[in-house]
Amino acid sequence: NNTLMGRYSRHSNRSENQGVGDLALPSRGFANVGKSHDLHITEAMILGPSIVNESIFAYSINRREQTGDNSVPTINVSGAFVGGGSQVGLNYSNTSRLEFQNNTTMSVGKNGRHSIKFGVRIRNLSIEDRSESNFGGTFTFSGVRDPATGTLLFSSIDQYRQKILGNTDTRFNPNQFSITDGDALASVSQTDFSFFVTDEWNVHKSFSVSLGLRYENQTNVSDHNDFAPRAGFAFAPGNVKKGQSAKTVLRGGIGFFYDRLSEGFFLQARRFDGTKQTQYIVSSNPDILSQPVFSLNGVTNVPTISGLSAFARQGTLTTRRIADDLSSPRSFQAALSLDRQLPKKTRAAITYRYSKGVSNLGIRNINAPLCPPLSACTSASPRPIPEQGNIYQYESIGDVDQQQIVVTLNSNAFKGMSLNANYRFGYLKSNVDGFGSFPSYSYDLGADYSAASNDIRHSLSLNGSYELPFRFRISPSFSYNSGRPFNITTGADTNRDSIFNDRPTYAQLGAICAARALTAGFCSFQSPDQPDQAIIPRNFGRTPSNVTLDLRLNKSFVFTKEKSRTYNLAVGLNARNVLNRTNAGAPIGNMSSNRFGQVFSTMGNGFGGTANRRIELNVRFNF
Repeated sequence: NNTLMGRYSRHSNRSENQGVGDLALPSRGFANVGKSHDLHITEAMILGPSIVNESIFAYSINRREQTGDNSVPTINVSGAFVGGGSQVGLNYSNTSRLEFQNNTTMSVGKNGRHSIKFGVRIRNLSIEDRSESNFGGTFTFSGVRDPATGTLLFSSIDQYRQKILGNTDTRFNPNQFSITDGDALASVSQTDFSFFVTDEWNVHKSFSVSLGLRYENQTNVSDHNDFAPRAGFAFAPGNVKKGQSAKTVLRGGIGFFYDRLSEGFFLQARRFDGTKQTQYIVSSNPDILSQPVFSLNGVTNVPTISGLSAFARQGTLTTRRIADDLSSPRSFQAALSLDRQLPKKTRAAITYRYSKGVSNLGIRNINAPLCPPLSACTSASPRPIPEQGNIYQYESIGDVDQQQIVVTLNSNAFKGMSLNANYRFGYLKSNVDGFGSFPSYSYDLGADYSAASNDIRHSLSLNGSYELPFRFRISPSFSYNSGRPFNITTGADTNRDSIFNDRPTYAQLGAICAARALTAGFCSFQSPDQPDQAIIPRNFGRTPSNVTLDLRLNKSFVFTKEKSRTYNLAVGLNARNVLNRTNAGAPIGNMSSNRFGQVFSTMGNGFGGTANRRIELNVRFNF
């Protein structure tokens, strides 16, 4: 009546020259070493003819270490290149995770019509993290603009070139310098708890109802009211014979869902509290920004921490904190699907999904200078808290809306062959793209509500498998995705919130497209339908579509020594993007770059790295 199963795994990896590619020069490379240990134990116990209990225990230890040069500053010439040091130094993160679950399933009622399941889960996570990120400092060049009109006078690369040539005109100074100092060590620990209960009720042989309730809670968050009720149904019209599947099934469900808040931003808030580590961002002090000397060999006379600390009360010191009313991201989700059995072992389904998310995590500079939208702030623009600099606050400010139609087809019409097809159409809108994304204007998030960064309108996947003679099996996989959004920015920080994500007006975008003879989709808007001085939406651009064909070929060898001993050797060849099609990545969206609108990266092969085509050989021995 008891089954005990245990599993232990160890994994290690090492990689060199990470962080290099696209616009990052070789000097930015760093090494990455990782080790992990995982222990997983499951115990299932039959308590009676209709009751089963399962307990799960998991424990893992993970260590990640990075080493790179942070003895020299980074030079970020927006949209052109990123050079200098990697700003990694010696970083490591030691993480331990502990999890316990206990679930019970029982059948009650006449003929076991009610299948009730309930359980609890407790998880704990502890992190010891060492970070020397940006201890060497970062200079940012984002172009030179007319202070009165905002017109770009010199691109970012031309601005940097003038500093190399020794031009002392303050217009060519870096637009920003940032540097971090202090205690490299930080730690965080958090625990989350949840319980659930569900009732699968077979009201009739052709109709069932599912009701459930889940509750979740975690430390580090003051909100403790995360109750999530859910309900669903399944209806099979017509006469369903015993032992056979229904030819037509209508399913639907609604419910609330919560996402646990990651430990990462709690760690960042503790690290940059203004005491453990100090982060300085200078963007409006000509005395400091005129100090460094740039040459082809790098940069010297870099501003020091002691020198910057004297300007801490003039807006250079940047701190992070968590909002007092921070709550867990929650969403309301609903789905309705129709599933139909077709001739020749083929089944098709169409599903409509709707999701509304609120309280998603975002970050905002709550002490940014006060100036109206579309108006350039100055060094004299007041801050809400005059005696402090930038305050980056994590808040529950994000809204997400998604609608989607999904069509699936599964077929085994011919012996030895299977085919699966999936097509998705929908949209995804939001005003944040993760907890690391800042709004373009700190005091009006409504202006950022538009297509999310992962809003892919059309997606098609075809997967098949066919058995060849001599135990060979070939499995092709085809995928198509329409363009993914990317943001278009001026490359400037006209509102002086320390973030270079200001967006242009339609008139500004149209002018640069015309001046550079660009014909991309984001240049094809109808300007008469758009107010010239209106700001373009966030993620206004779209990458080209992505088309990939993968191919897998497998062969199995079976050896039998005795009736009770069977050995299996499987050899496989996997080719990702076998046709070597170049799927272009996002163009440079920074208008201050002389490369604006050009593509300098690929989408990769979808399995990590930037390689366009990837071929793998796999060997597996079972005994």
